[in-house]
Amino acid sequence: MCCEYIILISSICNNKSGLIFTGDVNQIINPTTFSASRLSSLFVKNNIKPDIQYLQKNFRCGEEIVNIANIISSKRREIIGSQSKE
Repeated sequence: MCCEYIILISSICNNKSGLIFTGDVNQIINPTTFSASRLSSLFVKNNIKPDIQYLQKNFRCGEEIVNIANIISSKRREIIGSQSKE
């Protein structure tokens, strides 16, 4: 989901405390337009104060899958460059 859609949904939601977005910039394999710093700027601009929390454990994949995803991401950065991790 792009940053603008997140801001739009956040701005029209009556119960912002019940609104949850999740993501993992370390496991993005395909190029994306998502930017955590741009999203943060849009939140400030729209006077939205999100409660950002970071998970310390991976609950989706086993270690082998994470390792191969990291290898793919590393090779992708070598070949076509990377977006900054914000």
